[in-house]
Amino acid sequence: MAGRLKYGYSFVIRARRHQRARTAQVNHRRQGWRNHNEISLCIRSFMVKSNAKVLKLNIS
Repeated sequence: MAGRLKYGYSFVIRARRHQRARTAQVNHRRQGWRNHNEISLCIRSFMVKSNAKVLKLNIS
């Protein structure tokens, strides 16, 4: 579980960093709290999706 959580977190961070690469540093500083909330939401949805896949594999 911990390994999967770490992988999901780094996966989301990598995607978010690539997506936000073109934004200005001023915007990054101003919207830091909002980006943090978006990242945690992405992690939660990603974890739910991956957990659903694992549960389906375990059931079948």
